[in-house]
Amino acid sequence: MIRPHQTLLFLLGVGAIAIALMFVVPKGGVNVLGVSLRYPTWDEFVSSDTAQVVDMDAILRASHMTRLDTAGKARSEAEKRAQEKLLRTLEFRKLQFAESDTLRLSKFSAALAGIGNNGRVRVLHFGDSQIEGDRITSYLREEWQEEYGGYGPGMLAVTPLAPNFSIRQTHSENWNRYTAFGRRDSNITHSDYGYRAVLCRYTSPILDTTLSDTTMGWLEFRPSVQGYKHVRQYSRMRLFFGKNRKAVRLTVYVNDTLYTEELIQANSKLMSRSWNFSATPKVIRFEFEGADSPDVYGLTLEGNSGVTVDNIAMRGASGVVFTRMSRASFAEMVGTEPVHLIIYQYGGNTVPYIKDEQHAQQYARRVRRQIQRLKVLAPEATIVMVGPSDMSRKEGTSYVTYEAVPWVRNELRKVALSENVGFWDIFGAMGGQNSMPEWVSAKPPLAGQDYIHFTPRGARQVATWMYEAFEREMYPERYADTTDVQPDTTAIQ
Repeated sequence: MIRPHQTLLFLLGVGAIAIALMFVVPKGGVNVLGVSLRYPTWDEFVSSDTAQVVDMDAILRASHMTRLDTAGKARSEAEKRAQEKLLRTLEFRKLQFAESDTLRLSKFSAALAGIGNNGRVRVLHFGDSQIEGDRITSYLREEWQEEYGGYGPGMLAVTPLAPNFSIRQTHSENWNRYTAFGRRDSNITHSDYGYRAVLCRYTSPILDTTLSDTTMGWLEFRPSVQGYKHVRQYSRMRLFFGKNRKAVRLTVYVNDTLYTEELIQANSKLMSRSWNFSATPKVIRFEFEGADSPDVYGLTLEGNSGVTVDNIAMRGASGVVFTRMSRASFAEMVGTEPVHLIIYQYGGNTVPYIKDEQHAQQYARRVRRQIQRLKVLAPEATIVMVGPSDMSRKEGTSYVTYEAVPWVRNELRKVALSENVGFWDIFGAMGGQNSMPEWVSAKPPLAGQDYIHFTPRGARQVATWMYEAFEREMYPERYADTTDVQPDTTAIQ
């Protein structure tokens, strides 16, 4: 029988061993079979969390300010310092431009003003998983469509990796997705990916000439009750596809009724088909039937006029894919309709691998080549680069900003301004250094437990600030504060 004093001695012994390990195990941990094992040091155990955090209440309070001088008068030195940082944060929420950039957003603003009754404006929002599921993009789209007209979600992936709350999509299980970014499938021997950098097929890219049996792949699209008002309506549909090496039959059903049917002969080009509706269909179904699938690049659902905004999310991408894609394929797909604005939002996926400022500069040089390529491919488009958000890693008992976040932000800003491209700073806008933990712990949460991605609520908050940055630049008369602030990028660290 175990007596109480024996249990006490056992627990004291375990505690003594645990404390001893705090002095024995190296601060950086030990490597066991390739796995790094950390153990808290005595200093970490007895000290409180010393990581600098932001005042989340102040950050969100600033969300409702349209002027930079409405924060009120500080009553103490602590309040004064907090207010100074708050005002710097508000400054970071403005779009930044080089002094030599005389156009800024004038071309985009003119395109919006010229929409009239039948004009069209197209926006391409490229980004990584931070915009996946139509996050951020959906709010920008709704605001612009509300003010300037337009309907529908724009260009859609055939088989999205994540659910899109702006549209309901289903498809047969035999579809496969091939990307120009990340690890490319060696069976795709060309670089024609349209402008989404993705193609989908329901048969293998390797053609078996001995097979004569046909295979069918289907796609269905329905309006989503979760989407904003304008995205749930559309009157125009366009399908982009090509490179089927055998004839394929395309059948389209609208509301379970045959709408159109066509036999598409083998071809090696990018093709498109367009259809119009008098009312938004409850369900659209595509059926492809043939021994060889065409490469399907995407489908647009939109209005016949107004603003169309495409959400082009590339999970895991760092934004350096455009120089790896066929110019002809990209330009041909874009050429069906001029692009007036490109939002380029990348950087987060490189942060964990950037070890010093020199590596950040190397990444920025690659980004510069992408911006230069986009200028060639869409010469009429205004380009705005969006920097990375705050990202946290666990250090001891605290979550702290990756050291590379401000390096990457600063280098991307240099590229943007030197290329006469606008820059918007999410890192600064959300509070800067160590702001992400406060977004995670907010009630309700504004960021997820990975300390990287925003929740839908957090994405909407960021999108609100981004939209206001565009509005402030295009319509300064709507805002009492019209000063052109170019913040020092070291101000929020």
